Amino acid sequence: MAKLLEYGVKKLRKIQFGIEGAATPGTPVLASTIWRGTGTLEDQRVVTRPDEDIGYLVGTDRVTIPMKGSVLNLEEVATFEQILTILETGIKTVTPAADGGGSGKVYTYPIAMTGAQTVRTRTGEVGDNQEMSVAPFLFTREFTISGSQKQPMMLSAVMEGRSAEPLIYSASLVYVNATKKITDAAAGLAAFLTGMSIRASGTVSDDGVYTVATGGVAGEIVVTETLPGETAVASILEQVFTAAATLPTVSEMLFGNSKVYIDASGGTIGTTQIANTILGMTYKCKTGQQAVYSADGGLDLRFLKQVAPEVSLDLVMEWNGKASAQRVIAKAGTAQKLRYLCEGPTLTTAGAYSKKSVILDIYGTWDTFKVPGEQDGDDIVTGTFVMGKHATANQIIVVNQLAAAL
Repeated sequence: MAKLLEYGVKKLRKIQFGIEGAATPGTPVLASTIWRGTGTLEDQRVVTRPDEDIGYLVGTDRVTIPMKGSVLNLEEVATFEQILTILETGIKTVTPAADGGGSGKVYTYPIAMTGAQTVRTRTGEVGDNQEMSVAPFLFTREFTISGSQKQPMMLSAVMEGRSAEPLIYSASLVYVNATKKITDAAAGLAAFLTGMSIRASGTVSDDGVYTVATGGVAGEIVVTETLPGETAVASILEQVFTAAATLPTVSEMLFGNSKVYIDASGGTIGTTQIANTILGMTYKCKTGQQAVYSADGGLDLRFLKQVAPEVSLDLVMEWNGKASAQRVIAKAGTAQKLRYLCEGPTLTTAGAYSKKSVILDIYGTWDTFKVPGEQDGDDIVTGTFVMGKHATANQIIVVNQLAAAL
């Protein structure tokens, strides 16, 4: 039985995430939220062809697949809400603090300095109207936040996970009108779980999308919708995007609403603003979360371990006295505290914060300071600030009004 012929449409692509259990990373869950951005899902499986001396000039069809995995590359206009998904899957799982008597929720993500930090993985549903794949155990390996004049801030991320596969099952199925059951004499329906959205195709009258009301049973599933009813018809069931996933309300981060502060290593971070100088920025973070492929009964990643994170911030600056002073400090190799602050819409009720905020705090030194360049006839200079160890000054703080990460 062939799958229903349907042509993929770019505008019908979608990415959805479900939050996996803290104690069961890698166990797929249904999606709860839609990612408001774009992305591509890459198959990372390794295919090898063993060498053989068998008397042929060409190779045979013998292949082996020793490793499976997937990489999800995300792009979006950075928002004060969806950035939590990236930080929770890459930096640490945190519980937000109430912003005093205000409506703000304050999420503080410390960069790992002395030991491992636990993240919360996601199950991704990625595809289009033609086919959807499920990618479990997604964590953020690295991400970049960037901004430039007259533009919104941008967020890109690389998420790594287990092998992404579509859930498609072909068999002779019975569609029962009276009980809304789909039954299978071959007992192959256990993978279709309660809450799933599924599509039936190849039938005479029961083609369509249904919601699984009772699933996880090999011999039958019960759906919410009415079934016209057919007996023993060769058909295909496949999982499609979870219909219950919601489209979140988000607020965009805008470069013009940013400020940069640079203070001495012994001073208070966020005190001295570098005004009328910053023309662009690129914050890069390799989270230090690393997939481990062990002999543990599977070809894809088995667990995560914490290795050294790497953080840097490129700043494009007006070539003025403030930039010149920073280049002098760079040549001396003097450590400083740097804060990048982007503010957004006003919170419903002010507390310690009055606006949605993303704060990038880095303790470190200038790594490079390029010779002055030119931008539209204006002299500019670019410096790269690199993170060094500090007990409290390397962190990301997000303030919004969400009670939990998406």
